[in-house]
Amino acid sequence: MLHTLIVGASAAGLSCAARLKRATGYETGLEKIILLDQQRWADIKLRIKDRKFFGDRGLYFCGFHVSAGGMLREINLESKLIVQDIIRRTKSGLARD
Repeated sequence: MLHTLIVGASAAGLSCAARLKRATGYETGLEKIILLDQQRWADIKLRIKDRKFFGDRGLYFCGFHVSAGGMLREINLESKLIVQDIIRRTKSGLARD
């Protein structure tokens, strides 16, 4: 994982996202357009099966969990689970209009 490669006194106390930004200059910027609390942002980085807020308020996040199996593989697996959840919610009347 990237955060294990970025270790040192300068990275101490920084979140994984902060270390990633420092190492690569990249950040998603989602926090500027989507208002979520810290608990939900932390939840997004978990595997879908471990998320507490999966599909909450009709929002699905794909590709945020860093997997040793590879990001494209993980996105493939996540996208299938997202589709299954949308179908389940639609059939049960839980989907939002």
